[in-house]
Amino acid sequence: MRVVKWCRRLAVLACLVAGAPALAQSCAGFTDVPGASQFCPNVEWLKNRQITLGCTSTTLYCPNGVVTRISMAAFMNRMGDALTPFELGRVAADSMTPVTLTAPGQVLCQTAAYTVTGFPRRAQFNNKANLFNATARVDVLAEAVYSTDNGVNWTAVVDSQTYQPLDAGGTPPDDVSTYQLGYQDLDVGASYRFGVRVLRAPGTAGSGNARVYCVTRVQIANRVSGVSPYDEGYAPPAENRTGRAAIPPEP
Repeated sequence: MRVVKWCRRLAVLACLVAGAPALAQSCAGFTDVPGASQFCPNVEWLKNRQITLGCTSTTLYCPNGVVTRISMAAFMNRMGDALTPFELGRVAADSMTPVTLTAPGQVLCQTAAYTVTGFPRRAQFNNKANLFNATARVDVLAEAVYSTDNGVNWTAVVDSQTYQPLDAGGTPPDDVSTYQLGYQDLDVGASYRFGVRVLRAPGTAGSGNARVYCVTRVQIANRVSGVSPYDEGYAPPAENRTGRAAIPPEP
């Protein structure tokens, strides 16, 4: 008789468990904040940037807890650290021999790999390429580039291209500088390397190559959204232009 009652109780318990709703998904690993909460994106933002690490444990956010002034100091300090851009190690190099400028170009001043963790970032470039060769007569393109496969393939940063003619025979010889500016959004989990690529400007002839002194400077900043206002594009020019001078409109 006892066995029968025990079996009946097990059956009732199984029905209750089967009929119970699934546990609500937690937010950012905090069991006391539902994933469906309207404040979950805000909590995730704080957690990803390590502004909050939890209250009594790493699985509790304590959403209704009181924030003391001493705790506020820690929160504000961590937020300031998260929002302050930092610069990767500056890389500079001087090629002792002329750099071959044929396509797909040569990438110089490569940085070490930088892996994005926690939250998305934005890399802002302020690079330089100084070109010189007393015997070269060539149009050179320099651009900021990045790689996500440890330097196997390189992608140009949009709008970072700079053009410069290098003419032989001048006194003193041509010695010109180009500056590659721009930015690139970085995704969480990806690893990036940065550098400066130089090559002969597409569609141009010429002779010789160039020695290059380059500097790669990359600042890593917080990215608050997936779209920059600059992604809307530039207004078109009033008339056709080349990289160096305006072309008069056709009559």
